[in-house]
Amino acid sequence: MTEIALGGSGKVALTASTESARSGALRACANAHLDKSTLTPLLSRLEERGLITVARDDYDHRRKLIAVTHDGVAVVNRLAPSAAAVSDELLLGLTADERSRLLDLLRRAVDRA
Repeated sequence: MTEIALGGSGKVALTASTESARSGALRACANAHLDKSTLTPLLSRLEERGLITVARDDYDHRRKLIAVTHDGVAVVNRLAPSAAAVSDELLLGLTADERSRLLDLLRRAVDRA
């Protein structure tokens, strides 16, 4: 597979779409913490690159369903180690308990945003 430049938001959108298989666009927005006007063009680019498919819901034609393709999953899997390395570097000076506490606090803050 050729290297694909996604940019930070593209990586977030692809990863968020992967986290909720066959999700709707609004679920992907929530998972990525992006608003719809930001996510829509990102999803279009991901679809053009063959990393996701977008289809209309058979029961609610207003709703778009997003599925990550095999190539999309491969990209997410390829990105995971570098994302983990960045996290490890950022949290290097913290103990395991401190890391856990910080991540819990960050999740709570993001959930309330």
